[in-house]
Amino acid sequence: MTSTYPPEHHVLRDLRFETERLGAGHVRAFAPRQPGVCADDGSVRVGAIGMLVDVAAAATAIVASDPDWSATADLAYWTATPIVDGPVICDARLVRAAHA
Repeated sequence: MTSTYPPEHHVLRDLRFETERLGAGHVRAFAPRQPGVCADDGSVRVGAIGMLVDVAAAATAIVASDPDWSATADLAYWTATPIVDGPVICDARLVRAAHA
């Protein structure tokens, strides 16, 4: 049995994220601006941006923590202005890896 992520009927499939590994500890994630992720004013909802940030950070951390695992412990981000043009792009880089 093969496993695919995200599974069918998962919100990440609806958001149509794509990730690109640019090197060790460097991932860029993209999400198209589409009606399902936009507020009434046409800006991308903060929750969709947060999910994109989490996906990009996780894709970076998973490689650094192998063979162990990682989980989001705390996530914060700020937006300067509403995103009204797409796609939304998140560039994630590993700053340091601490192993217990």
